[in-house]
Amino acid sequence: MSATYQLWLYDPFGNNRVLIEKWTRLVYTLVVNDAGALTLTMPAALPLDYFTQDARLQVMRSVNGAPFALESDAPWLINYVRAYTENGARLHEIRATRPVALLEGRIVAAASGSAYAQKTAAADNMIKAICRESLGTLVLDAGRDLSSYISVQADMSKAPSITKDFARAYVLRTCQEIAQASADHDTTPTPLFFDVTQVGSGLVLRTYTGQRGNDHTYNSGNPAVVLSEERGNLINPSLEYDYSNEKTYIYAGGQGTGTSQLIGTASDPVRIKRSPFGRREGWVSNTNATTTASCNYEAATALRKGRPSITFSGTIQSIPGAEYGVDWGWGDKLTAISNDMQMNCRVDTLSVTVESGKEQIDGKLKYSI
Repeated sequence: MSATYQLWLYDPFGNNRVLIEKWTRLVYTLVVNDAGALTLTMPAALPLDYFTQDARLQVMRSVNGAPFALESDAPWLINYVRAYTENGARLHEIRATRPVALLEGRIVAAASGSAYAQKTAAADNMIKAICRESLGTLVLDAGRDLSSYISVQADMSKAPSITKDFARAYVLRTCQEIAQASADHDTTPTPLFFDVTQVGSGLVLRTYTGQRGNDHTYNSGNPAVVLSEERGNLINPSLEYDYSNEKTYIYAGGQGTGTSQLIGTASDPVRIKRSPFGRREGWVSNTNATTTASCNYEAATALRKGRPSITFSGTIQSIPGAEYGVDWGWGDKLTAISNDMQMNCRVDTLSVTVESGKEQIDGKLKYSI
């Protein structure tokens, strides 16, 4: 596989495109439902003031001579610049995060119990509602309105309904918790992902269910990608069964104190009966919970998190038939075979290093139930 890169720099408003022609090292890590990180090392060939806060760095990648495509469907927003000298050479170090990091800079600026800080809705719709109300078209304070730069995808109602309270919480953390609550739902667990991607010259917050990318699993993928040590495209596989943190009965506390505190519960009678010691209790607290229903939901979410886990992990070896950017990509779902088990895994984390014309791909597989 032969991959080439182009790096384009824009100002924070998306103007003034400049091709960065000279650079020595590029490292970036993509993580689902998070901002990721990028570090670029380059000679001091461009004015330092080009690299202003939130300037947009587009990483364009081409594989085997194909047209260049925007890596991870989004630019990187610069948040750190260092000008230094090393061995007589003047250098710049640039660091950046993907635009989902903008959610870190907003809170749910609403009082506990208000419609802005307490919702029952499909989890994917809830994420979008919070973003519309915190930086989009439904903000109450015009100074928070970023809708000229970030739009929000229409509601799709593809995730289970949840109840959540989140007054004064940070938006990114709240969205991450909602996505986890969807995956941990007691009756219809649904992996849920969100991202801020580029469409045309604008940014769009969108959600995904099942996986962040495409389905390349054995029976349904097009094309299917199967990984194993025997095929030479899977290294360092690890399969573990972990019962150490199991919980089968959860108490959840909400608002109030003493005998007036709201309490919810959830239990798994099947797992309790598997052993004479099967009742393993846990406690969770959410002082934003204002109803018993909210407490019961917190308990049910913690109960699912407390199940014993089967976890598989491994690293993808990018070779013909399993090439990054050709056969699979970040956020995709693939099939792995290890220890006589066939598992559908997601590539939730991906790290790329480009130096001296060589590219190193480190795609981490994740499977857990």
